[in-house]
Amino acid sequence: MPTMTFDEQIASHIAFLQANGVAVTELVFSNKFTRCHSSSGEESKRGGCAYKSFKNPMRDKGKVGIVTTCRIPGGAWVKHETYGLDGDAKSSPFFRPILDSSDALHEKAARNTCGFWHYSKTQGTSDYLDAKGVGYYGIRFRSTEKHGNAAVVPMFDENGRLWNRQLLNRNGSKLMATGGRTEGLFHVLRKSNGDELIGIAESYVTAATCMELVGTPTVCAFSSENLKSVAQTIRRMYPRNPIVILADNDQHLEKEGKPNKGILKAQEAQDTVGHHVVIAAPDFGDLKPSKEATDWNDLARLKGDDVARAQLMRFTSSKYDHEGQSFSLSAAVKGSAAGYALGLSLL
Repeated sequence: MPTMTFDEQIASHIAFLQANGVAVTELVFSNKFTRCHSSSGEESKRGGCAYKSFKNPMRDKGKVGIVTTCRIPGGAWVKHETYGLDGDAKSSPFFRPILDSSDALHEKAARNTCGFWHYSKTQGTSDYLDAKGVGYYGIRFRSTEKHGNAAVVPMFDENGRLWNRQLLNRNGSKLMATGGRTEGLFHVLRKSNGDELIGIAESYVTAATCMELVGTPTVCAFSSENLKSVAQTIRRMYPRNPIVILADNDQHLEKEGKPNKGILKAQEAQDTVGHHVVIAAPDFGDLKPSKEATDWNDLARLKGDDVARAQLMRFTSSKYDHEGQSFSLSAAVKGSAAGYALGLSLL
């Protein structure tokens, strides 16, 4: 969706309401519905024209977005959404109280996370990770009747501060601290030494799978939406290192007429970071697209480690020419993935 200034967004929402038969000349922001006249001049009564518009300063990572829900003449419901420019929320004094409140929630969650992490066991097992066939890298453990033998994956910023954690339960659910920060946070499975390629994956499982198959230093970003922020952070920390985004291939969404989210978010991250970045997505060949065939762990499980490794090696041991700049990624496959300790930062 195209981005706009805040004034342009307001004009867009007024035009949207007017186009749907609602007589408005200004936009009222409220948590309650605003009754209004129709364009024909009829006064709104219960069940008639009404709309509710609200601002969300955290929408799309710091962009001030506006959402309008409207009941138009005739009783139908319609909705309109717009996105603001980068940094609108942080630069506008109007949103400072809301952002301060969000910051306070992040700080509270960070304090709770530190205690949660401290009292988690350094030795243990994970039902979920064992089922996925991957090892334990810089994580801790919890065991409860509700969640089984769960893994606790720490979520750090680039300065090594612990802000949040992801609890991987035996059923595959992924729980984070309530109100906790997520943007730009990552977990290092193996730190980089020198000018090695650095892999960025959506999930811990994908990162661990790729690291074990080809030995590349790898971090997990915890979600496709976070790939962009984490890639920007890694580029700041390692301005000259090549990066490979170990993307999910959500082909099943395309069959439903939806965008391939894994590839789309990886491309957004690549476009933002620019030079020395490639996207590595698994190719499932003749397998029918499904939710069970999207990431590199799925490929290794369905096609075997040798097939997955061969595909990864195309991205981690070949030469690429991105925007006219050649670079070699061969260093990434040297050494073993086993036994790497937690790196609180990549430095």
